Amino acid sequence: MGSNVVTIKQIALQAGVSIATVSMALRRSPKIRAATAERVREIARDLGYTPNPLVSALMARIRESAPSQDQVAIAAIYLGDDERRAPNAAFLAEIFAGAQERAERLGFRLALFRSREKGLSERRLRDILLSRGIYGLMVLPSSDLGLKLELDWGQFAAVAIGYSLVEPALHRVVPDHFQELSVAFERLGRLGYRRIGLLMDTGTDLRVRHKWAALLEWHNGRIDPSDRVPLSLVPEITRDAFLRWFEQHRPDVVLSPRQWVVDWMEAEGLQLPRDVGFAHLNWTERSAPCSGIDQRAGLLGAAAVESVVAQLHRNERGLPTVAQSLAIEGVWIDGPTTRDRSR
Repeated sequence: MGSNVVTIKQIALQAGVSIATVSMALRRSPKIRAATAERVREIARDLGYTPNPLVSALMARIRESAPSQDQVAIAAIYLGDDERRAPNAAFLAEIFAGAQERAERLGFRLALFRSREKGLSERRLRDILLSRGIYGLMVLPSSDLGLKLELDWGQFAAVAIGYSLVEPALHRVVPDHFQELSVAFERLGRLGYRRIGLLMDTGTDLRVRHKWAALLEWHNGRIDPSDRVPLSLVPEITRDAFLRWFEQHRPDVVLSPRQWVVDWMEAEGLQLPRDVGFAHLNWTERSAPCSGIDQRAGLLGAAAVESVVAQLHRNERGLPTVAQSLAIEGVWIDGPTTRDRSR
């Protein structure tokens, strides 16, 4: 290696600080004064310092196996109303379990914060996070929509799961809603179902960014008009609204995020899966054995942790210039509420 390679030791000598201080300044650690950190980085730029990517990768692995105190915890933040969380409790629990398992494997731990807890304002939340040395944030999905979170984002590496958080624009990990419903339609078609009905409420439609409705529209445009079942999109899924739609269009199979429609069909004398099929749009939330789409909530949580840890290892904090989304593909689960009609 040539003698013109600039080292951290040279930067430390010129700046009049320790090698450890230079290292923390280049990693943008909050443990040193901002003025000192900026002066060190300016000297590094003037000297033409370029970090060795192999050394950086090695240090990342070391920090992964033995994390420093400012990386030991990642905050999982739930912003919604706890009373509205019940319909999605199993989905959230599986996300958290997947995130927790992945964090522990990477040498981190999760700390859960509910923003609606008494006295936990956004300013108080920020102070708690910083006082505990927590700089990695994972915002959990919520039943509430249009949520905002105001923090000193320059201090944190963060990712949001789902679309419930609208401000600020963070990196996201989301279910691939268009893909997963495509897989469901393909599987149902192979089973011999021709008239596929989609029933959901407007809140769910907003949470999935209209992707299920778009896929149904695309599907109906490619099949015989006699097999088309129009979307049932209602403010709230009620028995009367469901039965009116069902009686008018008589789908062969119903896809919905609410399994209680099965009870309504059985109360009308229908037997599942002989007379009609049912598939859950979020199989994790099933209340009884059924077919449906597994959005793989555990993988959503694990991927979110991996995103936060990667940002911490790259010393990337603050809001992204361009927010990126990672989509996790869902899988179809066969269950007792559908059958092979192709025979």
